[in-house]
Amino acid sequence: MSDIPPTVNQWIPIIGTLGGAVIGFATSFAVSLLNAKKTETKEAKNRKRETYEDIYKTLIIIRSDFHSTLGECLNKIHHDIKSESTKHDGIPPIIKAEMLIKLYGGSLNNSWDQFIVVRDSFGSLYADILLGDYKKNTLNENQELSGKVVTMFSKLDDAIDVIQKKIASVIEL
Repeated sequence: MSDIPPTVNQWIPIIGTLGGAVIGFATSFAVSLLNAKKTETKEAKNRKRETYEDIYKTLIIIRSDFHSTLGECLNKIHHDIKSESTKHDGIPPIIKAEMLIKLYGGSLNNSWDQFIVVRDSFGSLYADILLGDYKKNTLNENQELSGKVVTMFSKLDDAIDVIQKKIASVIEL
């Protein structure tokens, strides 16, 4: 140390202190940045999970509505009883599910499109039944039509199951 001039010797403690402060600041900044990214990723996963859970819950409501529709069809065919459709406050579940899937559930689009095809077929059959008069039909004719309705409902129910299973596989537990 005897070769170092005395003016430089007095700056060494200051330079060492400043260097340590810079290293400490850089380290704390890096840790804060990593924590923020980790929190942001966790929040994004939680939002995605909540959206998929909302879609799943909406599908349960849709299934329940179609169960009621099945009952309406069977009552109309066998007893000529007309009943009122289920009313929902706010956005109807079928529209809510489609909106959520098209906006946030990209991996569910194909399954949803298949559901829509089955739903439209069931809807056409439902409309035909509501407009039909089945008093003059024989019991066998009514049972055959009931079987067709139940078969179409089964396809609809299966399409909902496919979407729900995909949601269950997407959500990380």
